[in-house]
Amino acid sequence: MPESELLLVIETPDGIIRSHALTGDELVLGRSTDAGLPIRDPSLSREHARMRRVSEGWVIEDLGSHNGTFVNGRLLEGPASIRPGDLLCLGETRIHVQSSSQTKDREKSSGSQNSIFRSAKEIMDEALRFTPQSGIEDLRRYAEHLRLLNEIHHALGRSIAPAELFDLILERAFQRLKPEEGAVFLREPGGDFACVARRSSLGAGDVVFFSSHLLHEVAEKGQAALVFDTAEDERFAGAESLLSAGVRSLIAAPLLDSGGSLGMIALASRASVRRFNEQDMELLSSLASAAALRVRNVQLTEEAAEKRRLEQEISLARRIQEGLFPMKLPQIAAWETFASNTPSRFVSGDFYTVLERPGSDGLTFLVADVAGKGLAASLLAASLEALCADPIETGLPPHAVLARVSQRLFQRTPPEKYATAFLGSLDAPTGRLTHASGGHLPALIVEKGGRHRWIGSTGVPLGLFEGATYPEKVTDIERGSLLVVYTDGFSEAESPSEEEYGTERILEVCLRCLDRPLSELAAALEADVASFTHGGSPADDRTLFLVRRVG
Repeated sequence: MPESELLLVIETPDGIIRSHALTGDELVLGRSTDAGLPIRDPSLSREHARMRRVSEGWVIEDLGSHNGTFVNGRLLEGPASIRPGDLLCLGETRIHVQSSSQTKDREKSSGSQNSIFRSAKEIMDEALRFTPQSGIEDLRRYAEHLRLLNEIHHALGRSIAPAELFDLILERAFQRLKPEEGAVFLREPGGDFACVARRSSLGAGDVVFFSSHLLHEVAEKGQAALVFDTAEDERFAGAESLLSAGVRSLIAAPLLDSGGSLGMIALASRASVRRFNEQDMELLSSLASAAALRVRNVQLTEEAAEKRRLEQEISLARRIQEGLFPMKLPQIAAWETFASNTPSRFVSGDFYTVLERPGSDGLTFLVADVAGKGLAASLLAASLEALCADPIETGLPPHAVLARVSQRLFQRTPPEKYATAFLGSLDAPTGRLTHASGGHLPALIVEKGGRHRWIGSTGVPLGLFEGATYPEKVTDIERGSLLVVYTDGFSEAESPSEEEYGTERILEVCLRCLDRPLSELAAALEADVASFTHGGSPADDRTLFLVRRVG
C-alpha cells in the first residue's frame, strides 16, 4: 500500500471495528450492498457519501443523505478535504481517518536460546496425553497436572466475586511456582488489557511488570511464554518496565477457553532467585486454563445480572416515555384523530403530542423524529418534548415554536444530534391547517375521491444551524379528507432484498382504507409494512398521526 494512501477505521453501531484502505480514485459509502464500501448501519442512506481523489489528496461529499455527513462535528454542505486525524460521522457510524504509512511492529522469531514461546493449547494437549508407552517422568507430570486441575477447580468452584477470584488465582500460582511477583491481565470491552490483580513477595505491590510484546504474544496469540533472562533477550530490549523492576526470568500463559483469550497470568523472578523452566510453563498453562473457565463463568454471570438491570431500567424508561405521550387525544366535533408510536429498541427517538388549540376550536399537533435511536435518542426526544411544551401551550404559532426549539437544540447538543419535526395548528370549523416543517418527511393529504397532495418541509432539521427560520404554510383540509404525518420508520422500512417501503406504498394503503376507522387504517399500514419486511423487527422507530375531517 503506498505511503500516500489513507486508511479508514470504521466503527459501526454494533461495536464492530474494521479498516479499509483508500485506493483508486473514488469510493461510495452507504447502506446498500452495491456501495463501494457497504456499511451495516440502518441510519445510513443507501448511497450516503462519496470520497474522491483530487490533486491535493482526498475529499468527501454527502450524496443527499437523510441524516447528513459530519467531518469533525461539522455538517457537510459541500465537498471537504479529509486527512489523517479527521473523524467522520455518517449516521451512527464513526470513521477515523489514519495514515497507512505507520510502521508495523517488527516480526520476531518464535524462539531463541533465551526464551520459548509455544501454543498454550498444544501444551495442554501434550500435558494431558497418556499412553501405555509413557515413561515414569511423563506419568509423574501427567499425575501432577491432574492433581493441579482438580485442586484449582475445587478452589474456584464456589461462588466468588471477581476481585477475590483473581487474588485466589495468584495465590495458587505462588504456592505452586514460588515466583517473586505475579499479575493477572484481563481484556477490557474496548480491547485493551488491564491489570486486575497483582501480588509480590517483595513488599512492592505497586510495581507491576509489564511488556506490550509479552501481552501481544501471550494474551492475543494464545501462546505460553518462558523467558530465561530478559536482559539477554532482544524481544525485551525496550521493555523498561521489566528491566527497571529487576525482572529476569518469567513465565506467562493465556487465560484461554473455547471462546478465545480473556487475558493472561504472568509470573516473574530475579534470575538469581528463581529461574523458571518448561515444567513451570506447563503448570502455569494448566492453572491458567482452569482459571479461564471460571473467569468466563463469572463474566457471564455478571453480564446476565447487568443485562437484567439494564432491561429493568429500559422498561422503566419506556414507561416514563409513554407517560409523555397524550393519554387521550382531544375530541373535536366533526374530526377524528389517531396517533401511535412503536419503538425499534424498547425506547423511542420519535415523539408526538396533540393538544387542543388555546383559545379556539381546533388542534395543535407535533410529530418529531430525533436522529438515531435507542436510549440516547429517547433522552433527546424527552428534551425536545420539554422544549416544545411551553411555547405550544401558550399558543405560539408553528414558525415561532420551531425557531425557538431549533435554537435551543443548537446551543445544547452536538451537530450530529438534531431532529426533524412537523408542527401543525388546525382550525376545526374552517379546516384550515397552518403548519411548519423542519426537515420532516412530506405529510400526506388524501381527499375523498382519491386525489392527494404532499406537504413538504419549510426549513432545515431542528438544531442544525444557528438562527434557522421556519416559514409557515396554510393548507385547507376538505370534508372527507385525511391528513397523514409519519416518521421514516415507515417509509424506510426495508425488505429482505433491501428495497425501501417508500411513500407511495403509504399512499396506496391510505387510498384503499380511506373510509375505514382510523385505527383500522393504522393497523392495515402496520400489517402492510410487516408483510413487506417479512416480519422483520423494525429498524427504526415508527410514529403515525392521522386526522380526518368527517363533517
